[in-house]
Amino acid sequence: SNDQFTVELLDKESSVWEDVGTVKTDLGKTAEQIAEEIENMVSGQVDPGDETEKTMLTTVNEGSPKIPDGWGIVSDGVAKAGDMHFMPGTLNPKWTEIKSEHVGADVENFFKIIRKLEVLDPVSSEGYAKIMADESLQLQYQDVLDSFFQERIVAVRNALRYVDWDGENGATSLSKTLGGVVYQASFSYKQVGAGANIVGFTVSVNSNSREGGIAQIATIVDDLSRTPEQIAGEIDGAVSVDDGNSGNESEEITAAKNFLQSVIDGGKDAANLMDLLDEIDASAKALIDAGMGSEYDDLIGKAAEKWAELDQQANG
Repeated sequence: SNDQFTVELLDKESSVWEDVGTVKTDLGKTAEQIAEEIENMVSGQVDPGDETEKTMLTTVNEGSPKIPDGWGIVSDGVAKAGDMHFMPGTLNPKWTEIKSEHVGADVENFFKIIRKLEVLDPVSSEGYAKIMADESLQLQYQDVLDSFFQERIVAVRNALRYVDWDGENGATSLSKTLGGVVYQASFSYKQVGAGANIVGFTVSVNSNSREGGIAQIATIVDDLSRTPEQIAGEIDGAVSVDDGNSGNESEEITAAKNFLQSVIDGGKDAANLMDLLDEIDASAKALIDAGMGSEYDDLIGKAAEKWAELDQQANG
């Protein structure tokens, strides 16, 4: 009819179309309202079997991205029947339809895998802990984890550079000088499979003193419980604690600071001003060469001012 739509339902057993109802196309209704009435009428006629298919569809689409090769588990039986469809614009295949004949063994096999793996999220701290405790899971998830860690490691390095660590892009270590000591953060990787995919990383933080001594001050394992910025903060924090507590400052640095302070306090003989100036310059250079010039800029400046004052007093 021109003023209404007739909605019919095909009976699966008899193959006969049966009337469900009509929807009038009044001028006061929008096209969207008419379509919604038709949809509501059809939805009210869905049988339990179809509803089961919808439930299965939702579960499969939500669970499959978290399972390696999840689509391959059911693809043979379903895709060949023409019932696997692909959503345009998505990275992963996505079912838009599961027909009743495939809600049995094919999909149940898929669900067994989901239940076995407990729908693991490989990049959550809980899921990752389970993967690291099982070598077979590491192999299953190696591609997913490799892609994830490639980006994560770059993020940690960039966060370290933001707090004055230096290192070439792609290098396995970065360095920072603090208190006359060179610190190094070295990245080591856990790799699996023929492609040596990265499934985890550890950072070892070492100190290298001016005297040549090397000491390990921290080992940081990424268990995915922290953000890249938090990991970088932990690395940098280990260096700051070591600088404050380890007493790694060289005798040369200590002597340079003490000398400059004694000049400021008036404890140095001003009889030979040029020799005194040379000693001030040498002490300042020791601090600057150790990467401590900005840290002790005020001390160096005040010592220079004191020398100028002594020179003024002696020479007018």
